[in-house]
Amino acid sequence: MILWREIDEHLRRKGIATEPLQSMCRFIEAFDPPIELYRSVNSLQAILPHLVELLSEYEYQNLDFNHKQWEDICKEIITSEQLRGYVESTRKAGKMPLRGRYETNQIYVALWSRPDEETCQEMYLKLLAHYLFIRAVLLQRIEEQLEDNLQPENYGSCLDDALLAIRNLSNDDRRVKLLDLPDLDRPFAEILDGLDANDSDFRHIRVLYKYFIGIRRPPRRAVDAEEISQSEVRKKERLKQPADIIDSAYNGEQGQEGSITDVQLVQLPLHNDKDAFDMEYLGCDPHEARSGVEIVIPKIQKALRKQPRSPRQKSQDKRKRKAGLALANQRLVSRWEALSLHEASSYLTALSDIITAKESSVYFPGRAVPQELAALGTVLFWFGQRVSNVERIQVMKYDEIKDTDGPGVVRKRDGTFFWLTRPATPTRKKLPSERQCKQAFPTTPTLFLQSGIGVERVIYKYCQERKFEHGDLLFRKKLDYYRPLFDAFLTKINQRHATRLTANRVSDHMFSAIEHHPGADVTVAMFLVGREEFLGRNPSFYTSLPTSRLEQIYCDVCHSVRDRHFKERPRQNQTRVEELFEAHEIKDHRTHVGSPFRPTPQTITQLVTYLKEIHASAQWADKSVLKLMRLHNSMTRYTAFIVAFATGFRAVRDPFLSAAEIDWKSGFAVLSDKDNEDCYNARLIWIPPVCLRQLKFFEEHQHNALARFNLLIPTLQNRGERLSNLVTGRYMFLSKRDLDTHECVALTYSPKILETNLQKKYALPFNASRHYLRSILLERGCPVEVSIGIEI
Repeated sequence: MILWREIDEHLRRKGIATEPLQSMCRFIEAFDPPIELYRSVNSLQAILPHLVELLSEYEYQNLDFNHKQWEDICKEIITSEQLRGYVESTRKAGKMPLRGRYETNQIYVALWSRPDEETCQEMYLKLLAHYLFIRAVLLQRIEEQLEDNLQPENYGSCLDDALLAIRNLSNDDRRVKLLDLPDLDRPFAEILDGLDANDSDFRHIRVLYKYFIGIRRPPRRAVDAEEISQSEVRKKERLKQPADIIDSAYNGEQGQEGSITDVQLVQLPLHNDKDAFDMEYLGCDPHEARSGVEIVIPKIQKALRKQPRSPRQKSQDKRKRKAGLALANQRLVSRWEALSLHEASSYLTALSDIITAKESSVYFPGRAVPQELAALGTVLFWFGQRVSNVERIQVMKYDEIKDTDGPGVVRKRDGTFFWLTRPATPTRKKLPSERQCKQAFPTTPTLFLQSGIGVERVIYKYCQERKFEHGDLLFRKKLDYYRPLFDAFLTKINQRHATRLTANRVSDHMFSAIEHHPGADVTVAMFLVGREEFLGRNPSFYTSLPTSRLEQIYCDVCHSVRDRHFKERPRQNQTRVEELFEAHEIKDHRTHVGSPFRPTPQTITQLVTYLKEIHASAQWADKSVLKLMRLHNSMTRYTAFIVAFATGFRAVRDPFLSAAEIDWKSGFAVLSDKDNEDCYNARLIWIPPVCLRQLKFFEEHQHNALARFNLLIPTLQNRGERLSNLVTGRYMFLSKRDLDTHECVALTYSPKILETNLQKKYALPFNASRHYLRSILLERGCPVEVSIGIEI
């Protein structure tokens, strides 16, 4: 272990005992060379005091914990100036720097995975300390059983599942679960009683505590493994991530019999992990390697299952759920789930009455603060937040905002407020390199929104009544208080105006309004609201839009919703607040939201200029076989990029429209580039005239080039003709001279070959053209139906 050897020698020079270093490395499952050493060692240093307390409390002094020596080693690694260079060399960029170590070095990964938020980090490290202590105790039990010639208890799967459950609590979507944990300073028996038995996130953690206390016993494994013949032992193949399951809320009418409240969307893989990785490496969405979201599983409450029902009632329930599933599997322009104009106007009328009349309002549910209820209703309607998220909404100062903040309200020094949202962007395994970042638009993880109609004033008045510091929660009470309060408010509206408002339908109104706004689509709604939509997972991977345009769209939608409300319910003395729209400045000039692989216009201009220069230089070369090869290669390369940027063709193995059936008169083509034998995903695309003209030129060039290759390089021609029969359409190849045999060979053109030849001038993935085309069409207001034809 090279790096650990350097640390060992440094500790010897400092007079620190080095024998515990090896036991510490075994304890944290360290590897060489380590990655993100500072973060993992820092977590271990924070855990050691908790381990000491557990050792003294449960009297397990014989465990192999050299905590004093480990503390000295951790302190030296973190603070030593001599080791700083070694520690800094272990840093690795990206969201998953420990990829490939999640199964072999689980404890090391768990130490690295700690949350950055102070409160969540403290709870996470305490829980991880409990796991490490219990793990050491259980492993000691196994050793004692082996010494006594007893069948050892099998804790393997329990330890793995519990550690995975703890590590998952550090994820952004489950981090709030750490705050639901009971007091971890209490005895283990009391902690076990405090863990929710119905919460799936705590199920394996509860089992771990039960094994330690002794109220549950694991299965025992056989000692005499030789008695089992090798023919009986079969290693089962394990399919990793067999399905992608997404939880989604279904906005059925509240209280309706047989309605579906929650659904699960299931996607099945179509390719193996390697193919999916290759797709993302080339700039394609890995979710395209999965089936469409067509299987929807309803979650039925246990209380409904226990109710006695006749066969006729059960049949009626099944028909209702079937109708609900059919509705959940489609997105219509006029959706029954979205609010009607009457419902939206009724809601805004009630919200306005709460603001002005306060406790005397006919919509006031009682036992609430009117300004707080108004702020809650404003956040849910105008900013599209779910009721379940109100506990996480923060109040922030503009000068102290970090990339990890949001969602929440931001207060400027002049007292004005605006909304900070975290756009819902897909998680990427491959992040752009430093050279790629210079050729693409920089992206920001946060977005500032301002309605332009004075919506933020409601929150401003609410904040005036209370003192808020940076990072404080906007709504300080528990969810159990806000959910029934808002439901009671909606019940008042439903009874008075004969509406069918629910909390989810209210929070979905702005999402739907943004989605159907001219020049916007589902990805724009995902970016502005910050909530993922399963139909936008694939398009959002390729979309990158300027923050100024997104802010302008949100402002326009707010004006549209307000103006329609005023026309629906005209009243006297209605005031229209018109605030001047001003795009917010983003730190580090990160001007876009979404894909980090959208090339800039300068990058595309340089690429086209370079491709033309290569072709021109080949044209003026001396006549020879090499000149013919250079002309053919430059022509093929230029045509490939024209096809990519003009059609958004999804190139994984073939960068051309080889699988397309082209109608040369109309310019339309039937394309099936990500399909199987049933051709279910085949689609009709339109080829722009400049691209169609280039394809005709290339067809003529190919005919002439093959005739010359037949005379000059017969072996190259034979191979080209043989391979051209294997595909439909044109076969395009790259001619190259083999360095060993000095013969000319034909290489199948692929995006990887193109990227290798152009790395010095164009570092982005070949399919960055797909990111560019979809984004530029959406940015220029092209009808959404046109861009949909690119990504389907």
